[in-house]
Amino acid sequence: MQPAALDAFRRLPASDLQPGTAVILSGVEIPGMKDVINALAAQLPDGSIKKALTTPPPKGGKR
Repeated sequence: MQPAALDAFRRLPASDLQPGTAVILSGVEIPGMKDVINALAAQLPDGSIKKALTTPPPKGGKR
């Protein structure tokens, strides 16, 4: 299932990403996802979407 997910993520047009989607993608932890994120980020201008994509979500937290 992971190869299919990575293939689907690779097909996403970077220009169609929204900040919320970028935040979700940045938190996906499957082998190879970092490469997909880097490829998408390389296609984006500096700004909020690129920052959301390349900034990992915080781990843990208080309950």
